[in-house]
Amino acid sequence: MRRIISVGTAAVAVTAIATLASAAERDTGGSYLEQREAAPSQAFELTAGIDYTQGLGQIQKGGSNNINDVANAGAGFNVGVGYRVSPMLGVGVSGEYQEFATGRTIDPGSSARGTAFDVNASVHFNPYRRLDPWLKVATGYRLLWSVPSQGTNVLYHGFDLAKVQAGLDIRTAPGVAIGPMIGADLNVFLWARPEGGSNTAITDPRLNTFIYAGIQGRFDAGGVEVADPATTMAKGF
Repeated sequence: MRRIISVGTAAVAVTAIATLASAAERDTGGSYLEQREAAPSQAFELTAGIDYTQGLGQIQKGGSNNINDVANAGAGFNVGVGYRVSPMLGVGVSGEYQEFATGRTIDPGSSARGTAFDVNASVHFNPYRRLDPWLKVATGYRLLWSVPSQGTNVLYHGFDLAKVQAGLDIRTAPGVAIGPMIGADLNVFLWARPEGGSNTAITDPRLNTFIYAGIQGRFDAGGVEVADPATTMAKGF
């Protein structure tokens, strides 16, 4: 698991550094990060990233029903598609797959994995700058599989009630950005289904959370490039 996280993070970091360096060589209008530029609008967006993921809390009330009894920290791989309504607003759908380290109280040969899907909306706070902080809110559905080395796999699933994600886009080229992100969600698992069996309602389900931090790339295609209003006004005087 550590090898997966390290190799994936290193690959993304090297790509980001190389892209930034290439863009910096083309910079002729002041320092790279101080430049203003046009922002995408009415464009289709693709996002992809990797992250460190950690679950916290309980699946249901009881001493041996913690998330960490099923899954410890792991690596997540996410992808999303969306529409950039305006320079400041985007909407979309996204999904994530996670591989977790073995839970604390189960056998060493066990494993765990998860997926999550959501619909979301994003706000960009500084879309006409190279450094563009953003905030995303979402809601969706989460699934978590417990895979023991012996015995029956169990799927826990329920609602991802609310998710908040924040990040910083570093605009490296028109329609391309990459940068760090962090986030957390609030979940409730309502059903459990053993492999080959049927769904059973979880008795006294508890709220839990998954927190994560990683790197994400954003790619815009089509649409229009909207000029910075501040620059346009300045040229008008």
